[in-house]
Amino acid sequence: MEKPAESANEQATERNISRRRFLKWAALGLGTAAVAGAGYSTLVEPWWIKINKYDIPIPDLPPALEGLRIVHLSDLHVGAVVSKSFIEDCARDAAALNPDLVCITGDFVTRHAHFAKPCCEALSVMKPPLGTFAVPGNHDNWAGGAAVMGTIRDAGIKVLINDVAVVETRGAALAVAGLDDLWTGCPRIDRVAAKLPAGVPNILMMHNPDLIEEFGEYRFGFVMAGHMHGGQVQIPLIGTLIVPSKLGAKYAAGFYEVGVNRLYVHKGVGLISPPVRFGTRPEIALFVLKQRT
Repeated sequence: MEKPAESANEQATERNISRRRFLKWAALGLGTAAVAGAGYSTLVEPWWIKINKYDIPIPDLPPALEGLRIVHLSDLHVGAVVSKSFIEDCARDAAALNPDLVCITGDFVTRHAHFAKPCCEALSVMKPPLGTFAVPGNHDNWAGGAAVMGTIRDAGIKVLINDVAVVETRGAALAVAGLDDLWTGCPRIDRVAAKLPAGVPNILMMHNPDLIEEFGEYRFGFVMAGHMHGGQVQIPLIGTLIVPSKLGAKYAAGFYEVGVNRLYVHKGVGLISPPVRFGTRPEIALFVLKQRT
């Protein structure tokens, strides 16, 4: 009668050993996955730039401007984490897309104004024939807005703060407009709308996409923004984790139809603290203008 007891004890011991082995391997697997995930989100994805190309219908676009190419960059954040060399590599990739003009929707630097110069030096490899245009971001203003914007202007980038510029090519004109930052400036939608020349198609730049909710009936041909970094971290079944907005992830990234306006929110090139990206790669956006049919 003792052997069955011994057999039962042996089976229980084997089950306990198997359970311990399972837990050990499971813990090891989870630890490995965590390390791999941490490595990917800090060493791979933040520097794995993605090029996204979109056709953009513009109201009243003249046939001569069909196919005009616009590169949109945002949130470069040159500083202690994002290097000049990384931005230069991105700028070379952007230049290879042969844009007619480049639009940068703010946050050139993080923390210090002296990072504006290396940022602009990195961007200088782009030489779009119609120029490079920019608006300020909240980090630019926090770092010393006048100094940052002065350096950007000195580099030949046209800064538009509640202002409009008109570019001409192929015998046709396009208005490029820019608004001040929502958090750290004084955006004047009415002033910009009043400056738009009648009968000329337009595009609008701004940094913070939340501003779109203040447009009301003001209508622009196409609106570009940044600021959100795509959330920087997107966890499946959980969603966006890093959202610098009182509206949450409402305008995290991509296209939105808001009232009479169409908005694109850029995922950003650089990043802020914590210096990780997961599920939202940095991007270069290429817009090809099309006639609206």
